Amino acid sequence: MAARSEARVVDALTRGEQLTSRRLLLRPWCAGDASGLPMALADPLVTRWTRIRSNYTRRDAEAWVATDHGPHVLELAIVRKTNDELLGGLRLGYEEGSLRAGYWVRASVRGEGIAGEALHAAARRTTRAVPNETLEVLIRASNERSQRVAHRAGFWRAACLRRHRPVGDRLEDYVLLRYGRAKT
Repeated sequence: MAARSEARVVDALTRGEQLTSRRLLLRPWCAGDASGLPMALADPLVTRWTRIRSNYTRRDAEAWVATDHGPHVLELAIVRKTNDELLGGLRLGYEEGSLRAGYWVRASVRGEGIAGEALHAAARRTTRAVPNETLEVLIRASNERSQRVAHRAGFWRAACLRRHRPVGDRLEDYVLLRYGRAKT
């Protein structure tokens, strides 16, 4: 897809109503979020399953929050509607020519359905805003918990990509999931 089309898709996702669900608000990151990021990202499972590095500092968080991530990426904080408590993060952007989502949640809220609720809200919004796009999630094959989150959010397994990406010193298998009805 051309860069111009990618920018239009991300623009369509940011126009109009806020991204919300029953309990959550997905909103742009703000400077006040930086203080909570280092502790949230110190979780070994976040650094194990995402491309977020360990030893994330307050200075790193402040720089990241202030960064313009470009016209083809939408980085959102997952917060509680009732008190704006930071629960995690969700990314929508183009990768390998496809619109993809990535997500993480704080260890203290794991098991509450936060990741699935946020992912489902983003997928519903994507489907409404750009019906000709298919939202995908690419998850390491060994991360079965995250695959279950995506399944519960309405994603179906489209492919297993063998030796797809380097993790450390070896190539890992990944599972590609797509939102909506499975194509037959």
